[in-house]
Amino acid sequence: MSNPECEIKIIKESWNRDSWSFDLDKLNISKAGYQLALHSWREFTKKGLCLHIRSIYSYLNTPEAYQELYNSFIKVKTEPLQLIILEDDDDSVLTPLEWRHKIYQEKIVAARKSVLSDSNIQIFCHIFDAVVQDKSIYPI
Repeated sequence: MSNPECEIKIIKESWNRDSWSFDLDKLNISKAGYQLALHSWREFTKKGLCLHIRSIYSYLNTPEAYQELYNSFIKVKTEPLQLIILEDDDDSVLTPLEWRHKIYQEKIVAARKSVLSDSNIQIFCHIFDAVVQDKSIYPI
C-alpha cells in the first residue's frame, strides 16, 4: 500500500471497526511500543489490560517496548495498572494490523469488481481485444 491517502482511509476505517485500533492511535507511544501494540489484541481485566500478541511477533515483546507501552497507558489512567502480554494465536480476534489488512483486502476486491464491471472498460477491452490485469487494480 504505497498511497498515503489510501493508508489514512484504511486506518480511519479500522477505528470504526475496532476500538483498540482507535485507542492505540490516540496514545503517544514510541515505535517499539507501538509495534508491540499493533500486533496485539486487547482484553480488559479487573486490574488493567492483557495484550494478546501473535507468537510470530513475540520478538516485539521486549522490556523496553513493554515499558514504553505501560508508561503510555499510565499517562491516560490515574489508578495503578497491570499490563500483561500473552502469546496468543487465536485468530477469531483481530489485531489492529490484521484489521488494516482485512480492510485493504476488502477495498482491493471492491476496486477490482468496480473496474471489471465498468461498461466503458468492457467496451475498451472488446474493441482492442484487451485484458484487464487483476493485479494492476488497487484502491485509492
